[in-house]
Amino acid sequence: EVTLIGQNVNSYGIGDGSELSFPDLLRAVAEVESIERIRFVTSHPKDISDGLVSLFAGEKKLCRHIHLPVQSGSDAVLALMGRVYTRDEYLDKIRRLRDSCPGISITTDIIVGFPGETGEDFEATLDLVRTVRFDNMFSFTYSPRPGTKASTFEGRVPLDVGSERHSILQAIKREITLEKNSNRD
Repeated sequence: EVTLIGQNVNSYGIGDGSELSFPDLLRAVAEVESIERIRFVTSHPKDISDGLVSLFAGEKKLCRHIHLPVQSGSDAVLALMGRVYTRDEYLDKIRRLRDSCPGISITTDIIVGFPGETGEDFEATLDLVRTVRFDNMFSFTYSPRPGTKASTFEGRVPLDVGSERHSILQAIKREITLEKNSNRD
């Protein structure tokens, strides 16, 4: 088994003058006879290409799993975070992945309590989690890191509010996990 690892691993070959795209790289790895399974982490939603989506359906050695950090279900928070996609664009990528490869396992990262996150923004994140029904989720309460742009943002969410939001998010994820596990054969 081979796991390709990178901060935005699926961005491989984009903008560097390379003629080898990430799907091409995965195909090249799959050609090695002794390799039985291929995984990769972590993908950036902005670089989920049609070629990668179709590879999940066509390449037997590629594990049917993708870790696709969404970070938030709110367009306003995504913009504050500097993410270059919207909620609808993210959901479209999820739909395309599931259409191409039914049963694909999708995992994500989510941050709650980001500066400027309103109750409405948080509800949008909960709605996205309920809609996508992730197979696993790594979630965190925002904490400022010195020297980062976000550490200077106004509208800091109080720690107790962020912690409460995190607990609510985790409870919803547990419900989804329990339901999914109960429905397995």
